Amino acid sequence: MVRRDRIHLVGVFEDRESANRAVVRPGDISLIIRGEIARWMIMNCPDGCGEILAINLDRRTGKAWYVTLHRGKLSIIPSIWLDSGCRSHFIIWNSRIWWCSSRLAPKSNKDSIRSSVLATIRRHGPISHESVSEKTRIDAAEVLEAIFTLVDEGKVHEIVDAGVFYAD
Repeated sequence: MVRRDRIHLVGVFEDRESANRAVVRPGDISLIIRGEIARWMIMNCPDGCGEILAINLDRRTGKAWYVTLHRGKLSIIPSIWLDSGCRSHFIIWNSRIWWCSSRLAPKSNKDSIRSSVLATIRRHGPISHESVSEKTRIDAAEVLEAIFTLVDEGKVHEIVDAGVFYAD
């Protein structure tokens, strides 16, 4: 079993069959996008077990992950934690795989990021996380993580169908 420490985006597809065929090696990822909506991320488990993972990206269908592409680097929030098979738990951050059992995600000044994100949402909201990222020059995945924390704290709210956030 060969554990990978980076992902490899092999392509964007419109159908699941093509996306599945494209993920040959551990850490290979393909995206299923129909129209302008990201539907699924298909991944060959980076743990090397050979399992093909299907990660929902479409919030309209229930629990979903956020995927961001910033400066050519892919991040996905929250972490991916398999409750069967190899039982891997990892974070994909800036196209790197951070194994939760053996490595920690990169540290940053989370309080400072949350403050900047909250101030930007108050000033410009309703606003998408991508726009907050552009205005603050903070990585979109870090912005999204800060927004989730702010939502949990009740300081920020989401207009779900529009994918934008605002503060009271």
